Amino acid sequence: MSRDGHRLIGAALILAAVLALLVLNRVTGPGVRGQAFALPALPPPAAGSCLLHSGAFDAADVPCDRQHTAEVIRSWPAARVPAVNGEAWRAACPTGMTTPSTDLGATNWTATAPPVATSILRGGGPVLGWAACARYPSPAFRPDLALRYRGTLVPDERGMVTARVGTCLLAGGQQIDCTLPHPVERLGEFRAVAGRRPVDSCAQFARRTVGSNGVFGSAGLVAVQGRDTSRRPAGDTDERSGDSDPVSTCDVHVAAGRALVGSVVGLGGAPLPFG
Repeated sequence: MSRDGHRLIGAALILAAVLALLVLNRVTGPGVRGQAFALPALPPPAAGSCLLHSGAFDAADVPCDRQHTAEVIRSWPAARVPAVNGEAWRAACPTGMTTPSTDLGATNWTATAPPVATSILRGGGPVLGWAACARYPSPAFRPDLALRYRGTLVPDERGMVTARVGTCLLAGGQQIDCTLPHPVERLGEFRAVAGRRPVDSCAQFARRTVGSNGVFGSAGLVAVQGRDTSRRPAGDTDERSGDSDPVSTCDVHVAAGRALVGSVVGLGGAPLPFG
C-alpha cells in the first residue's frame, strides 16, 4: 500500500475515534466532580406540636406561641403512614367532628366555641415528608377551612380549654376565619330551659367580653341576641318538648358597609379592627 493510502487510513481512524468520543460524551453527559447523596426526610412533628395549614396537604410545624390552625395527636414519616382507607388508619386517627354544646346548668352566657375536627394533615411532600393525625377548630360542615387561634384545644387539669378561637360570621351566617373581613362575631351562647334566662343581658355580656363600653354604638358595635335553630345542645332528648328552646346566641354586629378583620374579644381600649 502506498504512503498516501496509509495516511488516509490513519486519518479515518482518528476521525472515527473523535466521533466515538463525541457520541459517548453526548450519551453519558459531561463528567461532574463530587458524589451523590440522598436528601434527608423531613422528620414528622411530635405529638402536641402546632401546625399552620392552608389545606390537607400543606401544613408546616410552627411554634405554639404563634397563631396556628391545628395540633398534632400523632404523626408518621410519609413512607410509614397507615393506609388511609384501612382499619389501621381509622384506629390510629378516628376522624370526625365534635360539636360543642352549651352548659346545661349554666346560669349565664358561655363563650362560644367552634366545632373541633380531627383528620389527616400532610407536610413536606409525599415522599420525604410526613402525615399527622391532628385536631383543629373548624366551621360546621367545613373541615377544609382552617381557623387561626392561640392556645390549645386540649383541656387542662381543670377541664378548661385555653384556645381563643373567634367565631366570626358572614352576613349569611357562614363561619369564617376572624382574620378575614366579616360583619358579625358570635360571643356567647345560652340554653334557655323552662323559661330561664341568662343573668346578664346580651348587651352586658358583650361589653364585658369585649372589655370596653366605648366601642359600642351606631358607628361601632351593636349587641344582638338571637337563636340558633340549627342545633340543640347534647342532652336535649326531646326536641318537641315545650321545656327546651334552641340555643340563644349573643352576637356583635358592625354597621352596614363595614367589616372587621380580627376578633373583638378582649379588645379593651384598642380601636376596632376595621378592614
